[in-house]
Amino acid sequence: MIKNRHFTLIKLPKSIFPNILAVGLFCILFSSTTAFAQKRLIIHPPQAELKLPGLARRFYPVTAKYSIELHPGWLVKETYDSVFHWTSIRCINPKDSDEIFLKVESLPSESSSFDTAIWTELKNGLRDQYGKQEIGTLVLFDSTYLPPSNGILARYELLANNNNRLTYTASIITNTETLMVSVQLGNDATNDRIPYYRSLVANIQTRQ
Repeated sequence: MIKNRHFTLIKLPKSIFPNILAVGLFCILFSSTTAFAQKRLIIHPPQAELKLPGLARRFYPVTAKYSIELHPGWLVKETYDSVFHWTSIRCINPKDSDEIFLKVESLPSESSSFDTAIWTELKNGLRDQYGKQEIGTLVLFDSTYLPPSNGILARYELLANNNNRLTYTASIITNTETLMVSVQLGNDATNDRIPYYRSLVANIQTRQ
């Protein structure tokens, strides 16, 4: 059963949809019980072993208009909701389905123009999501002045410490979509995986 908040979301007039973009993304990204009304599941098997850390290959979701570099040893589950037009990818350990390396949620943008008010709302929503838990946060990157060649209009990266467990999250605005990335890290503040995940996010590109 789909939660009532989703029914509220889809019934709202299109003209005010951008104002609730952040709320909708949070509902998808942070709820492990999210149900998809009409979903399409696509399995992308791993192309290599997990033994070598730091590898990356270009991955193209079938149901979204961006590409991202991912480790070739990850099993990728891509889910598309035809009602809400969400695309969700989960990068999983092929030998342990409970170990999720990275999550990406994407939603088509209402227009290709950049709206600073919506961007501010989205960033504030991310900070509030963690702030309500009274945990430390660190902004790693915040810029709307990005080279236009890859279609990325803005990127915001945040590191949060929740009960000694690090979470890396990023929001990306492209000329076609809004993306949310989430990674659960270990409890070491000098975690050497952070640069790796940041490099994956920095290399996100749009495509036709």
